[in-house]
Amino acid sequence: VVRLGVEHRPHEVVRLRAGYTWRPSPAPVPTGTFNYVDNDAHLFAIGAGFTFADPLEVRQNPVTFDVVYQATLMADQPVEKSLGAADPVGDYTAGGVIHSVGIAFRHDL
Repeated sequence: VVRLGVEHRPHEVVRLRAGYTWRPSPAPVPTGTFNYVDNDAHLFAIGAGFTFADPLEVRQNPVTFDVVYQATLMADQPVEKSLGAADPVGDYTAGGVIHSVGIAFRHDL
C-alpha cells in the first residue's frame, strides 16, 4: 500500500499538511447473493495546524487547532450478478467521491 505525506512549516505557528494513499478493496467483487460495495480508492488530504500560546494564560502548554479536508475517490466498479432474473437488484456500477472534513482542538492541562 502506497502512503505519502508531507508537512511544511512556513511560520512557527502554522503547519501545512498534504497526503495521499491508495486503499485496495478488502471485499471480493460481489457476484453472488451478497452486495459488498467497497471499491479500490485513492485518498487525498490537505490540512493545516495552528499552535498558539494559551490566550487566557492559565496553562503553560500551547493551544493547537487543526483542520483537514479529505477526498476519497472510489474507482467505478461494474458488478455483474450471476443470479439472473432471480436477483431483484441486478447488475450495477458503483463508485464516486466521498468528501470529509475534520477539526481538532487541543489544550493540554
